[in-house]
Amino acid sequence: DTTMKQDNADSRMVNQTAWILNYQPTIGEQHIHMGEQQAQAMQEEKTGDEAYTGKRERNEELFHFVHPELDETEAWRIHDAVKRVVANYRIPDICAYLKEQKQKGKVMLPSNPSVMYSELVRLGMPNGEGFSEKNFSNSYTK
Repeated sequence: DTTMKQDNADSRMVNQTAWILNYQPTIGEQHIHMGEQQAQAMQEEKTGDEAYTGKRERNEELFHFVHPELDETEAWRIHDAVKRVVANYRIPDICAYLKEQKQKGKVMLPSNPSVMYSELVRLGMPNGEGFSEKNFSNSYTK
């Protein structure tokens, strides 16, 4: 009888873990978890090209390492994507994203990690614990 109860408890735990790992909230549900401003930004991202038509005035400087051959719309898309990544991910993930974008021809990466670190901090990357320039340099050069 205790073995059966243990099996049921284990089964429930596995089911709960699977549900947590596979949970994909809708935009409406994300309002609850993230706050209104972040959810609104995600909703704008879903709308496609109208967010990048140039009708919206930008009061910020474009990401310095966008590939110069990209048109302005694509450059701002890359800029916004980099801002999202540096705000939400850890350094190894940020570096992996930048390398992937370089391979796709979307960005150009400077050989000096200090230059990139400064630019990412300007775009919103934290510079506190876990986000030091030394930590960034180690991941950037791998």
